[in-house]
Amino acid sequence: MMFIEYVNLTYNNFINQIKNSDKVEIPGLILIEDFITVKQEKNILQHVYSTKSWIPVQDRIVLHYGYSFNYDLNEVGTKLSNLELPSYMNPLLEKLNKLFPSMPKFEQLTIQLYPVGTGIPPHMDHHSSFGPNVIAFSLENPVIMEFKNLKTDKVVNIDLPRRSLMMLKDDVRYAWSHAVRARKSDLLENGQVRERGQRISLTLRTVNPDRICKCSWPELCDRNINSKS
Repeated sequence: MMFIEYVNLTYNNFINQIKNSDKVEIPGLILIEDFITVKQEKNILQHVYSTKSWIPVQDRIVLHYGYSFNYDLNEVGTKLSNLELPSYMNPLLEKLNKLFPSMPKFEQLTIQLYPVGTGIPPHMDHHSSFGPNVIAFSLENPVIMEFKNLKTDKVVNIDLPRRSLMMLKDDVRYAWSHAVRARKSDLLENGQVRERGQRISLTLRTVNPDRICKCSWPELCDRNINSKS
């Protein structure tokens, strides 16, 4: 009986943490459904799957453009010869510029293929390496992403729909970690279980040229954490 009660409490707590895209309550998190059209998704996937230069990373494979990504430190890696982002990204970048005219030019693109059952550990992109905005697109299948406030330990799970855009800025960029738990299904807000499918993510970042961060979260910033170690 005690075990059943514990399971029910855990289930209810998790249900309460799940938020659909119209109920986002994390400062700085912007989620736009159907940002990518069906036709654009098909074109992107055709190009992505025809690429032969995938790199294995942990339990997934990745592609980098502009700069590589250091997965051990979650920071910018080396400058690559293919500095230009692939042309199939142009329609998405043009739409971004129309919606957010002041958005700086993105210099780094990471494409990741997640087989069913895989995820990414909790992390926060390096403050000093990257700029104030991180953009991520979800293709092929939706997924639940977990966000955790590193000051309060509050956890919110957001359902990222297929063909959606997610922008991280301000609080969620600098004070929340994000993760995708490794499992083969996701529990939704309505209590239903949704089986996972293979997912492709496209992540855009700007690179800080001087690797200096001047954010308003000094206690969480690598410029201070690294200096103490």
